[in-house]
Amino acid sequence: MKHFNEPKGIHISPTTAKPHHNIVVAYDGLLVQSGADEVYVHCGSSDRTTNWNNIQDVPMRKHSDGTFSADVYVPDGERLNICFHDNADNWDNNNWHNYSVPIR
Repeated sequence: MKHFNEPKGIHISPTTAKPHHNIVVAYDGLLVQSGADEVYVHCGSSDRTTNWNNIQDVPMRKHSDGTFSADVYVPDGERLNICFHDNADNWDNNNWHNYSVPIR
């Protein structure tokens, strides 16, 4: 796994998620830079009426270069909301704005 140079250390592939498919979420952001040994993707779908449905906490795999990645199942909804936490309950949630990708 390569080192990610994208803003905030997050890479999502593909950048548009399809319902009932998996996407790959890769991370080397704030938690990794702070020395986290375990990182989890906290995610859920949203639509016009709710912010978080179908919530998942997915453990991420740590790679030899220090980056983390996980396969994330995409549920129904308009957007997939994403944030990260470590095993010490520290969070990277984009200053309470979370990260998100469209679901199409």
